[in-house]
Amino acid sequence: MNHSLGGKNLAEGQKGAIWADFFSMPLLTAVLFGLLSKKAPAIAPKIIVPVHMVLYGLTKVIPFFSQFHYLYVVFALFVLECIIYFVCIKAAPRKTDWEMPDAKVLDMTPWKTGKYWAIAVVVLMYIIFSPLVLA
Repeated sequence: MNHSLGGKNLAEGQKGAIWADFFSMPLLTAVLFGLLSKKAPAIAPKIIVPVHMVLYGLTKVIPFFSQFHYLYVVFALFVLECIIYFVCIKAAPRKTDWEMPDAKVLDMTPWKTGKYWAIAVVVLMYIIFSPLVLA
């Protein structure tokens, strides 16, 4: 399957990007579960990284998978990795909840109007990059 961008074959133009696919999704799931779960064990990423690399590598060599766009493959692997994380959390949770250490370097008191500013920035960026202005 030839994925092209402006007439240029992506495999020719992005040789380094192919290697990034081997690591990007396992790192994303590690960060996601590390932030969202206080019980995520250290064994989970040690399982997920090699599993992802082997399965993603197999999709590049087995001709059957060439009919699928790589984003479908990566999404399916993401779902599988989330399931593995849930199993690891249930089977071998951390003994103590992980807490973010506070170095007391910055004042972390939330802004009173922080949510309003966040909404205003998102709306402003949407307008700037919409067909009304730049697109």
